[in-house]
Amino acid sequence: MDIVGREQFRAAVLRYIELPGARFLHVLKLTPNSVTLLGFAVCVAASFLAGGGWLLAGGIVFLAGSALDLMDGALARLTNTVRPFGALLDSVFDRLGEAALFLGLVIYGIRAEFSDNYRLFFVVVMVSALIFSQGVSYLRARGGITGDRPHQPTDRLVCLSHCRGVMLYPIPTDVHHTRRVEQGWLTTSFPCTLSPGPKIKLLRARVTSGACPMAQQALIAGRDKVQLKRTFRKDLKADVTLKLFTQKPSVVTIPGRECPYCAQTQQLMDELSSLSPKLRLEVVDFYQEGQTAKDHGISRIPAVALSAAAAPGPVDFRVKFYGIPMGYELATLVEDIKTISRGVSPLATAARRKLREINQPVHIQIFVTPADPSCPVPARLAHAMALECQYISADVVEIQEFPALAQNYGIRSVPFTVINEHIRFGGPVTEAQLLEKVLQAGIRSGGNEKSGE
Repeated sequence: MDIVGREQFRAAVLRYIELPGARFLHVLKLTPNSVTLLGFAVCVAASFLAGGGWLLAGGIVFLAGSALDLMDGALARLTNTVRPFGALLDSVFDRLGEAALFLGLVIYGIRAEFSDNYRLFFVVVMVSALIFSQGVSYLRARGGITGDRPHQPTDRLVCLSHCRGVMLYPIPTDVHHTRRVEQGWLTTSFPCTLSPGPKIKLLRARVTSGACPMAQQALIAGRDKVQLKRTFRKDLKADVTLKLFTQKPSVVTIPGRECPYCAQTQQLMDELSSLSPKLRLEVVDFYQEGQTAKDHGISRIPAVALSAAAAPGPVDFRVKFYGIPMGYELATLVEDIKTISRGVSPLATAARRKLREINQPVHIQIFVTPADPSCPVPARLAHAMALECQYISADVVEIQEFPALAQNYGIRSVPFTVINEHIRFGGPVTEAQLLEKVLQAGIRSGGNEKSGE
């Protein structure tokens, strides 16, 4: 199956199996973790059937368990309960479910009336498949460094259904953008193309490995701080709250809780908030204050949520950044701060009027990289729409910090837009194009909820 055919197959599975299945499981009030455990239990049952010689029945039951594996992640995204622990639990029990199946097949091979040579061959093949299947987690970990990633659960399910084994066929999922950034650098010089004025040039800062601070080297150059102070003094009217979700620095890294850019993101927010008394920075520990993170819809760190200080409720933080907002995305952050403070939308009047027709929740995700000059426009538009309409929430995600999302959504280039999970498209967009997609997702057919009624 070529890449286009595979992507079409994945899209069909997402539309006709994963999303409907996730909605059905949500109606049953099941949590993503309980679906993971249920899928593992079904796979164990399949291994018992295979070990007893009922291969066809075992295969059908295993496919049912694997289908549940497709839906736990979709259910987590649907209910906005994506958590590092859930991803770890899913990965562990996926491997255990596959191991249980191969163990059942090994037992079948030992008990079957095969010749000694064939029995040995069968057992060796099954044990080898078991060993290679457990290498998926290692390949995923290495894929985060090299850029190569194994198949998604959909692909593994197809491979298992055909050959009762795991066939690893790595697919490169590098995120391509106009100008690649060296992995060692956090930022590049960039023009603030969203508003007139002199260029903003950020200090390039070399990132050390791990989450250790960079000897407090400033992330914003001195002359740029002077310029931003002048801009904030001129353009900020009301106070703005910047809520940073991060974790406390620690010399011991807990598996599954790695956050190599948390310290740098906090340093950047400290520097930025110190430039104006109208910027209020609040720091929330993602793990120590989990309920607060959940109330604000924060699913990963580092994350920055913005809102007017006069509207402190969690539902008012509909504008979010995931990842450190450096490079071109710092321009987006600065413009968002100005928009929130002044209360003046950059959207056209006709677009603002259209947004009032939305009557159901819309979640926009814009995937970006710091060095791509085409990313700030859709990011800015999405945030402006979220500020204009209470039904809309918008996340700007720095994809290089969250490579698993690139794999989940099949992202090959940026900017890439996802709306309510099922509307996906890549490339730059205009205000009219993004508005059309948002209205498509946000207007319930037959609804009678109209502005003013």
